[in-house]
Amino acid sequence: MRGESVTDNSLDYQGATIEELSAMIAAEPENETPYYYRAAAYCEQWQYEEAIMDYTTVLEMNSYHTDAYYHRAVVYAKLNMYDAVILDCSMALDIDPEYAGAYLERAAAYYEQQRYDKAVIDYGNFIQLRPEFAAAYDFRASAYRALGEYEAAIADYSRAIELAPEAAGSYYQRAAVYRQQLLYPAAIDDYTRVIELEPQHADAYFNRGLVYDEQKQYQKALADYQQTIAINLEYSGAYYHRAGIYCGQGDFESALADYSKVIELSPDDFGGYYRRGAVYQAQKRFRQAIADYTRAIELEPELAACYYYRATAYHELNCYQEAVGDYTRAIELEPRAIAYYYRAAVYRELDLLAEAITDYGQAISLEPADADYYFYRGSAYQQLGEHQQAVADYSRAIELDAQAAVYHYRAECYYALGNYAAAITDYSRAIELEPDSAEAYYQRAMAYFANRRFEEAMADIDRAWEIDPAYGRTDG
Repeated sequence: MRGESVTDNSLDYQGATIEELSAMIAAEPENETPYYYRAAAYCEQWQYEEAIMDYTTVLEMNSYHTDAYYHRAVVYAKLNMYDAVILDCSMALDIDPEYAGAYLERAAAYYEQQRYDKAVIDYGNFIQLRPEFAAAYDFRASAYRALGEYEAAIADYSRAIELAPEAAGSYYQRAAVYRQQLLYPAAIDDYTRVIELEPQHADAYFNRGLVYDEQKQYQKALADYQQTIAINLEYSGAYYHRAGIYCGQGDFESALADYSKVIELSPDDFGGYYRRGAVYQAQKRFRQAIADYTRAIELEPELAACYYYRATAYHELNCYQEAVGDYTRAIELEPRAIAYYYRAAVYRELDLLAEAITDYGQAISLEPADADYYFYRGSAYQQLGEHQQAVADYSRAIELDAQAAVYHYRAECYYALGNYAAAITDYSRAIELEPDSAEAYYQRAMAYFANRRFEEAMADIDRAWEIDPAYGRTDG
């Protein structure tokens, strides 16, 4: 049976002040009831330590006082003392296995400790005792969601909605699960219902905007972000995502204004600086981009992307040493083929061809199906006069993506190796792909000459001259 909660004359204590209850305790120190009510009064005044002491006194007098265990657990929860919450609720349930509130409070403590499986069980026990209590389904749904059991979460949110169809929170949370599951139409419907119930719900507009954004319905997303801002002028996320749409539309000035607002509202968040830096870079305002990337790095020093993009800005300004330093740091944090590729490009600007070849090799090891990496490593080998290695890389590039330029450069290598027939074949293939390339005709002419095929050589010289008179022709 459930333990005795209060004495028969409890009405004498309800509504009494702390001072009045203290006087009653002084008059009857062995009476548990004024301690119980003084504990509640202390709670109302946020005097939680005093409340705990009084509930403890009650339990010392009456170890079967389930309400004292329960309410002390509630106070412990306010102090984030979740082990104590669980212990007190368990004590109450040992005395009275049908004490619904203790299941609910213990479930919440388990949830805070990320013991979601136990939370689900206790919420279920509560629901068995109070099946019409809508919020319990919401709570259990959150635990299911944390466990990745999304169908169960949706079912619980749906049951909560059946019980309380005007409660916006259940629709809002169910929408989040639908979005997580990429069920975008259902998510939009739920966010729309939240807005119908609470027209000033900024979060619902914002999150519906995110769903539209993810579906590339940018005008609808833009409208929702704007409505979010109309409700809350300090909603940083709405400015941030609206700026992203402006960027996609090429409206860089509006994007800059929004990212600047993000920085104003959240000056310690790297995201605003990072994104504004990217807009400056798109506008070729590289020094301003570098300043923003630098601030982003100060705030988030372990984010590889910030170093990578600052490196690209330095590269554009021909600040090669700074670019190498940033590419190197980006690679240390997150080895990516593209970072090796661009660091190789800077090494080539510095005439460090061996280092460039090494970096192209690293890029190839990470992304072996990218033709560009083979092409550029081949060109570095060619620049070093290592024509056989260059031919091997150009050949692999052609296997992956046959482009006229690659045939052209491989032809140059064959020519340098004295393999004029192979050079002619490659120049011919380049001409098939780009028939208006005067340079290809001219170089094939040189290969024909070297192969003593003079008539074909002169025909190519004539064709090069027709395409581009700058290639000139000497008659006679």
